Amino acid sequence: MFSQFPKQRAPLPPEYAAIYLQHYRNSREGKSQILSLAQRMERWMHRKVAADAASPKATLEIGAGNLNQLPYEPDSHPYDIIEPFRQLF
Repeated sequence: MFSQFPKQRAPLPPEYAAIYLQHYRNSREGKSQILSLAQRMERWMHRKVAADAASPKATLEIGAGNLNQLPYEPDSHPYDIIEPFRQLF
């Protein structure tokens, strides 16, 4: 079973990759009513998660996305990220 991981996916054709990237950016920017609602819910979640951090600690954010969680995080040093999707930088 574990011999199948990590899965290797074929790259998307350039036309599909452009469409995917545009839809992904739209979702991160809340470009429609439903996406805007999803962003508000995400902000609520970030506040709840950040409230659990009693004191600043070193942080490693895995799958950091476009770093939209940073305004909700308490100051911590160091704050390192891993984000393999380079278009989000």
